[in-house]
Amino acid sequence: MTEKFPMTVSGLKMLREELDTLKNKERPDVIKAIAEARPEVAPHAPRITALKIPVDKIREVIGTGGKVIRDIIEKSNTKIDIED
Repeated sequence: MTEKFPMTVSGLKMLREELDTLKNKERPDVIKAIAEARPEVAPHAPRITALKIPVDKIREVIGTGGKVIRDIIEKSNTKIDIED
C-alpha cells in the first residue's frame, strides 16, 4: 500500500476502510503456501523433543554435580532446559 492518508478523521476512516479491504481480500498465494504441512522438514531445521521424566528419576538424569546432564549436552550438541 503506497497511498498516503491525511491524519484527519476522514483520512483515518479511509485508512480503516483500506485496511479492512486488504484484510478481507482473498490471498490465494498465501492460502496455497500454507494449505498443508510438509511431510518432512529440512534436515537442518531445528527440532524440539520434549520428554517427561518421572520426579524420582530426575536425580539420575542430572547426576552428581550435573555431570550426567553436561555429558549428554556435550555428546548430543543440544540445549537442554529442565523445568518444574
